[in-house]
Amino acid sequence: MAGLLDGVRVVEIAHPHTEYAGLIFSGLGAEVWLIEPPGGGATRRRLPRVPNAGESTRGSIAFLARNAGKKSVVLDPASDDDARLLLDLCAEADVVFDAQRSPFHDCVATAQPKVAATVTDALGLGASSIVGFAASGGMASSGWPHQPPCNAPSWLALDGAGVYAAVMAAMGLFAAQRAGEQARSTARFEIPYHEAAVAAITPWTRCLHAYEMQAAGQGTLTARLGPNGFPIYETRDSYVRVLPGTPKQWNAFVKLLSEPEELVDGPFSDPQFRAENVDALKLLCAGLLRERATEDLFMAGQRLGLTISPVNTLSAFREDPHVRARRILRPVDDPEFGAMEQVRAPLRLQPEELETSPAPAPALGVDTDAARSLAASRAAPSSTAHALGEASWTKKPLAGVRVLHLGVGAVVPEAASLLALFGAEVVKVESLVHVDFL
Repeated sequence: MAGLLDGVRVVEIAHPHTEYAGLIFSGLGAEVWLIEPPGGGATRRRLPRVPNAGESTRGSIAFLARNAGKKSVVLDPASDDDARLLLDLCAEADVVFDAQRSPFHDCVATAQPKVAATVTDALGLGASSIVGFAASGGMASSGWPHQPPCNAPSWLALDGAGVYAAVMAAMGLFAAQRAGEQARSTARFEIPYHEAAVAAITPWTRCLHAYEMQAAGQGTLTARLGPNGFPIYETRDSYVRVLPGTPKQWNAFVKLLSEPEELVDGPFSDPQFRAENVDALKLLCAGLLRERATEDLFMAGQRLGLTISPVNTLSAFREDPHVRARRILRPVDDPEFGAMEQVRAPLRLQPEELETSPAPAPALGVDTDAARSLAASRAAPSSTAHALGEASWTKKPLAGVRVLHLGVGAVVPEAASLLALFGAEVVKVESLVHVDFL
C-alpha cells in the first residue's frame, strides 16, 4: 500500500509560511513540488548547518527537516515562460500552497487547481519565528518575569499557520471528492498568519481572562509565570513535568508523593489556597520529589492517572522506549551526508502500510526538467476549471458527519470544534464525576 494521500499532487510555493503545510502533505504520501526562485527558498540559508556541509544548498538542518520528500523546481518569477510553466503545474495540481509575500504570488493567484490555500500577512510580520511568537501573544504569558522574553522552541507561529493551511486544503479535497462531477471552480482559502498564530499558540489563560476566571493563581491579568502552575521538578537523575490540573489529577499527585499531611489535611488541601500560594506549593513538592528516580515517578504517575512526563535531553529522548516503540525517528540515507535520522509524520495510521518514511530533502532545482516534461505532456485545458462549484458549497464540507467527542481540556475539544465549524455534528459526552476542567 502507498501513503494515505498517494496520488495527490501539491504545488508548494517555497516560503516559511507554507513549508510546514507542504511537509504535512508530503509526510502523508502526497507528491509535493516545491517551487523555488533562483538561489533557492529562504530556509536553505537558515542556520544551523550540517557540519562540514560547505556551500551545499542542502546544508541547512532546518531545510532538511522541513522539506523532506519534496521535489525542487527552480523558476524565475520575472520570466513569462516560467510563469506559464507554473500555471500549467498548478492546473495539474490538487492543492496549491501559496504565500502572499512570495515572489510567485501574483502569478499563482490566477491559477486554477482544485484547492488553493494562501497564507496572508497583512501585518507584515514576515518569517521571523520570534516575531510571530510575540505577535501570537505567547511571549506575553510565557517565561520568567525577572528575565527577558525568549522565543519558543521550533517555529511555532509559522508551523501553526502551516497546520491550518493543511487542514483547509484537506477539507477542500474532501469537499471536492464529495462533489464529484459537479465540481467546477477552484476552492480558495485564506489563512491570515497573525490569526493562525494566535489560534495555535495563545494559552488557555487568555480565554479564562475573558471570563474573569483564574488559572494557577494568575488572576485575570496576563502575566509571565515561569513554570508555576505546571512546574518542572528536579528528580534524583533528571527532571519531570507534572500537570495536576483537575481534582482527579491532584489526588493522583498527592498519592504519588506518599500522601504527606500538608497536602492531605493541611492548608494545601484547599484548591483556593494552592492557587494563591503556588511558589510555596512548588517548594514543598520539590523537596518530596528530589530524591526519587524519574522513571519510577513516571511509571507510578501513569498508573495513578497523573499527567506526568520526563523532561528528556535529546539523547535520552532518542533512547526512550516510548519513542523507539512508536518509531518516531526513522533512518534516512542522505545522498550528501550519509546515514541520518529524521522525524516521521506526527501520526500513526492503520494499517501501518499507509505510513510513509521520511525521504531526503531535494537538491536545488533537481526536478525542474521533470516539471517541464510534466507541463509539456499536459492535455489541452478543458472548458471547465477544477473543483468545487457553487452548488457543492451549499453545505459545509463535513455536513452529515457525526463525531463522538470524549475529550476534556483543550486538545481534543479544539480538534472537535474545528470539525464542528466544518459542519460536522459533534456530540460531547461529559463525566459528572470528573468534570471537564475548563
